[in-house]
Amino acid sequence: RVCDLDQCPGGVVSCEITGLYEAELVCGSSFGTGTAICGVSLLSNFDGTPGNRLVVSLCEPFRNRICSFNLSMVDSAMDSVYDSCVVADPDPAVSTSAVWVSDPAVSCAAFEATSNCTGFSTPPALSPPGISGTIHVDLENTVDRITSTLALTVDDSTLLYVGYTDRMDTSIHFVGRYHITSASTNLRLGDLTVVNGPTTSAVRHLQWVEGMEYIYVATEEEVFRIPLEQCSTFNDCDSCAGDSNPLCGWCTVESKCSRSSECTNSSQPMRWVQETAECIASVADPATFVLDNPQNITVTVTPGLPPQLDGESYECYFETAGGESFFTDAVEIANSTQYMCDLTQTTIPSFQGASLVTDFSFRSTAIGIPFATEEGAVTVYDCPEASSCSECLQTQNACGWCIFNKRCSGTSDPCLNSNETFFSPGDGETFVDVCPLLEPGLFTGEYVQPVAIDRNIMLTTSNLPEPIMGFSYGCMIGNVALSAEYINDTTFICIVPANELQLPAGDNDGRDREQVRIVWRSDDGMITHNIDTRGGAPINALLYNCNGVASSCSACLASSIGTGLECAWLNPSNSCVIDTTPAVTTDDLQCPNPVITAISPTMGPPQGGTAITITGTGLGTMFSDVDGRVMINGQPCETAGQEEGYVPGLEIVCETPNLGTAGDFTIMVTLPRENANETASSPVAFTTVAPGVTGVEPGFGPVAGGTRVRVMGTSLGIGNVEDTTVTVNGEECTVENPSTNISATEIMCTSPVFSGDSSQCMSSFTGDTSECDADTPSNGTCPSFSNPVPVVVSIDAFSSQPSGVMYNYRCDPTLSRVCPAETIPAGGIRLTFFGCNLDVAQEPMLIVTVGRRRQAIMEPCNVTSATAIECFAPDLDAAPGSMVSYMIMADGAIFSATTEELQITVAANPVFSDTAVDEDYTEDSEATIQIAGTNLMNVQPSEYRVTVGGVECMVVAVTDVLLCTPPQQPPNGQDRAPVEVMVGQNLNYPVGTLTYTTDGLPVTTIAIAVGVSGGSVLILSVLVICCILCVYSSKSREKDKKLTNLLSQMELWELEMADECKRAFTELQTDLANLVQISAADKNLPYRDFRSFAMRFLFPSADHTHPVLQPLALPQGVDREAVSRQLVSFRDLIMDKKFLLVFVRTLESQQGSFTLQDKCNVASLLMVAFQNDLDYASEILLTLLTELMRKTVSKSHPKLLLRRTESVAEKMLANWLCFLLFPYLLEHAGEPLFILYRAIKQQLEKGPVDIITGEARHSLSEEKLLRQHLDVKVVEGVVETDSGEEVPIKLLDCDSVTQSKEKILDALYKNVPVSRRPQLTSVDLELRRANAGIPLRDQDQTNAKDGDWIKVNTLGHYRLAEMSQAWQENKKNPQPRFKLVQRPERPLSGMSFDTLGTIIANANTSGQALLTSAEIPHVYHLVKPETGDQGEEGPRQGAKIMSEVFLTRLLSTKRILQPYVDDLFHAIFAVPRGKPLPKAVKYLFDFLDLQAAELGVQDPEILHTWKTNSLPLRFWVNLIKNPDFVFDINKSATVDACLTVIAQAYIDGCSTTELRYTKETPSARLLYVNEVKNYKSEVQQYYDTIQSLPKLDSHEMQEYLRETAQVCDRSVAAGAENDVKATTRQLYFQPESALYELFQFSAAYHQEICDALNEDGLALLCVSFSQIHQHMLKTGCIRNL
Repeated sequence: RVCDLDQCPGGVVSCEITGLYEAELVCGSSFGTGTAICGVSLLSNFDGTPGNRLVVSLCEPFRNRICSFNLSMVDSAMDSVYDSCVVADPDPAVSTSAVWVSDPAVSCAAFEATSNCTGFSTPPALSPPGISGTIHVDLENTVDRITSTLALTVDDSTLLYVGYTDRMDTSIHFVGRYHITSASTNLRLGDLTVVNGPTTSAVRHLQWVEGMEYIYVATEEEVFRIPLEQCSTFNDCDSCAGDSNPLCGWCTVESKCSRSSECTNSSQPMRWVQETAECIASVADPATFVLDNPQNITVTVTPGLPPQLDGESYECYFETAGGESFFTDAVEIANSTQYMCDLTQTTIPSFQGASLVTDFSFRSTAIGIPFATEEGAVTVYDCPEASSCSECLQTQNACGWCIFNKRCSGTSDPCLNSNETFFSPGDGETFVDVCPLLEPGLFTGEYVQPVAIDRNIMLTTSNLPEPIMGFSYGCMIGNVALSAEYINDTTFICIVPANELQLPAGDNDGRDREQVRIVWRSDDGMITHNIDTRGGAPINALLYNCNGVASSCSACLASSIGTGLECAWLNPSNSCVIDTTPAVTTDDLQCPNPVITAISPTMGPPQGGTAITITGTGLGTMFSDVDGRVMINGQPCETAGQEEGYVPGLEIVCETPNLGTAGDFTIMVTLPRENANETASSPVAFTTVAPGVTGVEPGFGPVAGGTRVRVMGTSLGIGNVEDTTVTVNGEECTVENPSTNISATEIMCTSPVFSGDSSQCMSSFTGDTSECDADTPSNGTCPSFSNPVPVVVSIDAFSSQPSGVMYNYRCDPTLSRVCPAETIPAGGIRLTFFGCNLDVAQEPMLIVTVGRRRQAIMEPCNVTSATAIECFAPDLDAAPGSMVSYMIMADGAIFSATTEELQITVAANPVFSDTAVDEDYTEDSEATIQIAGTNLMNVQPSEYRVTVGGVECMVVAVTDVLLCTPPQQPPNGQDRAPVEVMVGQNLNYPVGTLTYTTDGLPVTTIAIAVGVSGGSVLILSVLVICCILCVYSSKSREKDKKLTNLLSQMELWELEMADECKRAFTELQTDLANLVQISAADKNLPYRDFRSFAMRFLFPSADHTHPVLQPLALPQGVDREAVSRQLVSFRDLIMDKKFLLVFVRTLESQQGSFTLQDKCNVASLLMVAFQNDLDYASEILLTLLTELMRKTVSKSHPKLLLRRTESVAEKMLANWLCFLLFPYLLEHAGEPLFILYRAIKQQLEKGPVDIITGEARHSLSEEKLLRQHLDVKVVEGVVETDSGEEVPIKLLDCDSVTQSKEKILDALYKNVPVSRRPQLTSVDLELRRANAGIPLRDQDQTNAKDGDWIKVNTLGHYRLAEMSQAWQENKKNPQPRFKLVQRPERPLSGMSFDTLGTIIANANTSGQALLTSAEIPHVYHLVKPETGDQGEEGPRQGAKIMSEVFLTRLLSTKRILQPYVDDLFHAIFAVPRGKPLPKAVKYLFDFLDLQAAELGVQDPEILHTWKTNSLPLRFWVNLIKNPDFVFDINKSATVDACLTVIAQAYIDGCSTTELRYTKETPSARLLYVNEVKNYKSEVQQYYDTIQSLPKLDSHEMQEYLRETAQVCDRSVAAGAENDVKATTRQLYFQPESALYELFQFSAAYHQEICDALNEDGLALLCVSFSQIHQHMLKTGCIRNL
């Protein structure tokens, strides 16, 4: 207790009153004065007792105790003591601070606010009664000190978490967990070590909020979390129920460990258990089911199955290891403890072999999940499928074997012969005790038999029965049938006559193995089968011929040692023979003396260690004969350890000793003979020579290794070359193909990776921004590092490390950028890569992978400096716009396009025509020539080389044309010189001819004959001068005439421009007076259902046959149930976040093969697969976006984030917005979007629209602006309907027939979806006359023709007024009457325009094409493209008015449409009044704000750009340009052009960049200059408003996701009502099909995914994935992508 320090001047410390308290908490025996309260927690509803309890941790060194106290008792005691000793001054003007007094009855009048506490007497020591608590945890002498406490109640269980420090080691800290089971007992759940180390601190705080799944633990350094439970980690009931965590229990019927809230009907008996005694165990009796002798299976269950609920029953469920299953009803026969399974009532899947092991489970029909599983509980036997006795009798006595007719059966009397016995094992017996078996031979399981002699084979058998009448035994050796003799049940003889067995022809080393079989056969030949062999594997007979086995004495004798062969050497014939041959005597068996014929190698180092192979004859019979008997220079040539290299009689391998000096030495082999030793000497000497190392080249290389190094020296190719090694800094320098890369003077090897410290190579270099012609980085510093290391050459026992030979490791090359960043498909373009230390690499290589098969193209590069290397791009099979998948291999350092500065894109090839140049060039003029082409800016100017007549034409500029300065004089003296353009190294274009002239005349050499008279020369000269003057005069008159025509034409243009401006002003006023009015009262807008809408986002180019719209389609013969089961397993796998993230990362890392289209498909398939779990989809999306943002921010262009769709995350974001903003479209934004579309369409249709080009008078787009004036008239008429109703219609006389039909359909059907209207191609338009009609068509025999041009028929072409007047009573005001009639099924002649700008040619009535393909003319509607002729609707003009005059029409159209544009803008970029903002927008923007803060992004423009890229650009702009995504409408090319202009205005309005407008700025941007300024401020306000809104919690977001799913479901249901042919299920996406398509991607990269999982420590997920992959492989339904 202390005084109120505010009342003590200066906060006097002495004012504190110590040793006083208001309540004493008693926790067992008394604590000392050093006791502290080290943890307090509040607990409610403890032990069923109402009210709160205070859990208090008391601690002093080595004495810690936790008690709980009734909080109301504590409050009462404190209030009582407080009231007895404290009074407050009654004067309100005096401080209300409580003051201690010695007597409560004494007045406090003397107290003043400024008084010092010392003016009051010290209150007496109070002794309030102690409040006893309940001890829950006593840690006396077990821990050092409790540091924090947390008590909580979860699922009616009281848990206590205690942070404490270890008593013996105070640097180790724990969190202990306890379950308080009653007021006096607890159950310790275990401890968790949280921090360990001298610099760590204790657990200071434990925090939990109700509803959270984690306890948050705080130390002074970090905060982390531990889960309340980990129930899902337990896979069986025993481990789950045996765990002490009270929150976990085994959900019986769902076979999982979970919280009670996660288990269906957990409150029902036996459904959720926490005791191992309640775990269900089942025993099947019998454990076998025999197909040809079926019996019911009785399953005994302990302690019993849960009582069945209403509508629920149990099934016996059997599943094989391959995932196949079958089931039948479980019939209860004993009060939940015994059930009968009748397998005759189900279909057991076919299986291979005689047995099928199954796991048995029960399954609830209400849940559908197998539970109470017993692995391998029941084996199904198909006895007749057993092909051998051993297989038949290994069936748990379920099958028996008919020994003589070799048949397995489950019946008791299946044998065909009454004399044979039905064998089955008895008690204690196995199939080995019963089955007749052929036993293996004595020698390695084989029987050994010489050929060409008369010798029988004795076979060992078991249980072989005696032959019976009508049956006998036979013997087969290979394909040779032999007679046999039965001795007894263990002995059997094959009778082999002489020469009956022979070795096959060819090289067989005198040996051949053939299978041995004992054959049981009936005399009538009806039954023949082989006796089983032990183990089931074939048993062979080794047939041999000694003469073929060995050609030398030693080899012959060696062949008989331990092999069963019986060979001996016969000296007289020098041959190897069977040792039982009578001619063989002891004297004949003596081997010849040893002879050495060769040694290899013949040279080695003096230090020894060279393994020499000695070749000869008579070199011993076995290794022991020669071991230690080889000498060189009086020293042993070591044979120990060389036994594998010994070939009896032929080869010996020994290792040379240290001979000490260089020289020639003889090798000798001494072998014992009967009378004396015999020695053989090598015919050539073994020469020793000392190798020498003189240097390495190059002397340096990168830390990454991989440099091709040449080690130079002398005598390097001696010894065992294949064992020669080179080490650099102690690491092996790899020598590939030693025989070719090692010579006497050099060794070629590849340097290893530097194993030392290369941290100095960590550079601050972050990329450069200099121009492409810069040869050094413009920022950053290249690291410098040099580390010389020794080079050691080892040849056998020789090792050399010369002091002057060193190899220098330098920093690896690094790349920062590439210039240019584009190449072309033809290749040959010079690419310069800039970076650091690039001269360290010796052989840089550009490797480009192309195609789905990732074919590699390798191009060598040149090092030009330390900071640049040059490579030439190869010829690519790649489309323009695609990214080049490449890497640079700089020796061992490998680089790929990991940054934007290193990315290379493919641009289209520059193209020149062969007539691009056809002009005159004045000699000596120094002028340039222009060469026109396309895509010229796609390569650098330096890549162009132009030649004129083979002489270079200097390129001076490249824009949309190529400018070059040709030679001033004609090359080779020729007037006409061919011009060629070369692009890079691979493209060459002849582009025309350049003609050299002099003052406008060709350069000509005039030969004048010499020798004529002077007068003749003079006359000839005068004639030449006159000709020149005539030509000059003629050209002058021509120029004057052209000038006069030009002036006249300009006057005409000025008059026409004035007239057009007047018309434009008149149109603007008229349109404003008759502004298009669209009623918003009609709310029945033609919305698409959700699936149709989403498909256009998810799979823009797909049609109705896309897999996600169809039930799963599998190849014929594939087991659908098996595939479905695996897909369920695969879905469970991708529902594991760790697996799914690895899956996506791995796919995206497959550059080249995993294309941009593949990324979009995977992102869309994931959304379809997760359509019922948008919460999980959102979690995955945010994780992928977080990773993407971290990668992007680490680069130099963070504003590019989310601008394009180049990753799964970006496409998934667009899909996510599509799903979550669909309700907002329906309720708020859809209506103004539709009204804008209708306004644009009606405004366009008020004026002429060219059906061929899509150009319109009232267009917003300059590209689609009709730049001619046409006088058009309105045609007012009526349309007759089938019901007789007449609907007024307004058309234009310039409308084509197809345009007229579309306007009539719009008038008749208004907002009816286009898909539910008659299609343009299904109806014809008729002009009615009484009850008849005249067909109107775009093309018929009356089309106007102009040469090769045909004009589309218009209403004006048919003179409707005159035709109507001819048969109508109202002659003064005749109105044409139209009718749409069903088009006959047979195609009509002519053409129709079903979509604006698309022409369809049909067959005519005669069945032949109206125009053959060679005769099809040019078609036009309003204006002929070449001349501007206008046809019948307007006067033919000699020339067009300047097109810019008509740009004023853009302004008038924009002014009319602006209110609708603004309405849509405000619907998108303003928080709607009275309606909530879509929570998806708030959720997304909060995420972006959080990421910006975590990544340290301080620039507000970057965050603004992220939000713009993610929502307006990714979603809204897409819808504005494509309203047909949302509505079932037709969008023409002209409407599309107008919407594109509006979308650009929205994009500019969302940008923070201030645009500079000039006369070169496109009109699409100039139109909305003023509006964009206002839009910018409104967008910023919109973003700020969203940021100020309260953050969403997880419950709000989950509820929003649920409501969104309901809206989508209702939309699908509405679609089913409108489409009578489709069921509601058919209108949903098919998640199973999506899973199937996703699995195909996973299968294509199965190994890569598994490798990534293993690298991330997720090996179990790899195993699960591999199992699914293997099962799917068996089904045969994995496609090759």
